[in-house]
Amino acid sequence: MNWDKILCVAAGTGFAPFRGYFSEKEFLLKNNQAAPKVTLFFGVKHYEGDFIYREKVEEWSKTGVLDKLHCAFSRDPLSDGSLPKQKTYVQHLLAKEE
Repeated sequence: MNWDKILCVAAGTGFAPFRGYFSEKEFLLKNNQAAPKVTLFFGVKHYEGDFIYREKVEEWSKTGVLDKLHCAFSRDPLSDGSLPKQKTYVQHLLAKEE
């Protein structure tokens, strides 16, 4: 890879195409090769049920494949069971990072 930073935005069902990039970075890291920094912005409606690659994404986050991970779950209730007054989408997380 000839770049030092990758910004990935996966909203809704858009995560699958990035799996190849992340697997490539995982391979590079395991072989002590240079790899770009990767930031993933990911969003679906619900953490439970919709976050189908959760275990792999969390593993990649812990092992440094993903240098930054930002997740938006737009329909999840708050800890008290109520719904948030405003839904959080990937674009809200992107705006906070500017």
